[in-house]
Amino acid sequence: MKKIILTLMCGFFALLTVALTSPTQAEAALKDLDSTIVSEYIETLEDGSYFHVIVSELASPSESRSVQTQRGSREITYHDANGVALWKYTLYGTFQFIPGSSAACVSSSYSVDIYDSSWESSYVSATKSGNQAIGDATFIKKVLLITTQTENIHITLSCSAYGTLS
Repeated sequence: MKKIILTLMCGFFALLTVALTSPTQAEAALKDLDSTIVSEYIETLEDGSYFHVIVSELASPSESRSVQTQRGSREITYHDANGVALWKYTLYGTFQFIPGSSAACVSSSYSVDIYDSSWESSYVSATKSGNQAIGDATFIKKVLLITTQTENIHITLSCSAYGTLS
């Protein structure tokens, strides 16, 4: 009987751990969709570190002729001067547009991946306004509990009236 209770408790804690560390269902669903890179660039900082930015179009279900849906993401990965990825922030947006007329962001979400344990996110958000998904985040590097570096990011993902992401 004790073995059964112990097994059930271990299973419960394993499920709880997965649930607490997994992205939201919306983020997971968007990550799993087929994607096409729309644009990609690198922004180098004075110290040699850089941001690698990728805008992707995510597969969208077919819609009516009048109102269409476009889904996309803008991810920004921060690398040190040696090219090592330290963290990544991904902004997701879902847009509805009437071809040639108007576009609106109907939802936004985000995901964060930390690759270096000395970094953490101290603030992260995703909002929407008009035809834009808007992402803001602050990442801090700590050494011996002292903040030694801070990176603030503000990114947008826009959709045109023709469904073009930028």
